[in-house]
Amino acid sequence: MSAASKAVLALGIVCGVCVASPALAQEEMAAPGFGHARPFVLSLENLGGVMYTRLKGDSLSSDAQGSLHVGTFGGNLGTIIAPLPRIGLHYFVAPPLSVGALLSYSDNDTFGETLLAGARIGAALPLSDNTALWVRGGILYTQTTYSQGDFEFKLSDVRPGGDLLLALELVDHFGLLIGGHFELGVNGKTNVDTGLGKSESDFDYMEAGLTAGVFADF
Repeated sequence: MSAASKAVLALGIVCGVCVASPALAQEEMAAPGFGHARPFVLSLENLGGVMYTRLKGDSLSSDAQGSLHVGTFGGNLGTIIAPLPRIGLHYFVAPPLSVGALLSYSDNDTFGETLLAGARIGAALPLSDNTALWVRGGILYTQTTYSQGDFEFKLSDVRPGGDLLLALELVDHFGLLIGGHFELGVNGKTNVDTGLGKSESDFDYMEAGLTAGVFADF
């Protein structure tokens, strides 16, 4: 090979490297996967599925009461002793790690006023460019208050729990959340004020099952 041919070959290799390097760097910086390119996630969670709930309280009965909920959740417009849909606001502070909040609120004449507020910390483990396993844990405060005249009835609870969700992005910015869900009440209280006297009792609550929701990421 002549000196001129070697020079042309070397120049071609250098040019090829110069062209390929930015493309490779851009591909690495893109960091495909849920929570990376679009770190803010707005979700509607616990919309439906299959959920088992168990309730036991001093003022209810000596035996635990179990129920199986199949289909959409929240049809009773909200009580804290049934599965509740909730809005989620999550941010991937250092992907795959996320922090977020959950909120649910309803107010109606039949079941009273119900509030759910809590926090979640999680990690999204990528399975593919548009699929991830989102493991989350946290704690919630829940409260239902019903009043009519002098009568007031209040339920409140603190519930640690977690989710093991498959985040599947169907199209850009939108996807499904499907997977397991668990919450365990650790401070259930029932307060009743009849206007003539007050009483307080404890209750235990647990819910576990498969849940579905949707999300948008930005």
